Amino acid sequence: METACSTEGVPGDLDDRVGVLRVLRQQLVAMPVGLEDWLQPTVDDAPSDGVPGDLIDDAVTAALRAIETLVIDEHAQVDAAGLERLALGVERVRRSAEAAVVAVAERVDATNPFRGDGFFCGKN
Repeated sequence: METACSTEGVPGDLDDRVGVLRVLRQQLVAMPVGLEDWLQPTVDDAPSDGVPGDLIDDAVTAALRAIETLVIDEHAQVDAAGLERLALGVERVRRSAEAAVVAVAERVDATNPFRGDGFFCGKN
């Protein structure tokens, strides 16, 4: 994934470095990675070749970056209402991640790609 190093299109004061970095980080996390065509193909648009490994790596990296923005430290300035919203949001993220784990395990069971390594189901 190519990263833009320009502040073009960044709203606000460019002298506010923290604000600029925050906006750029949000734009980076929001970038589409192009993996959807392989993971949820439509009938007409299904790719015929295997998914490029770098798309998977980029998607995982973007997801981790997005989750890391939710981590707060002991000096965070979050009031009770904000902390409640953050807790509920993190729980939604956890459930989504768990659903992804289940979907991948189901696909591993269905396709059995690790049979040659001695694994006969996705449980292991």
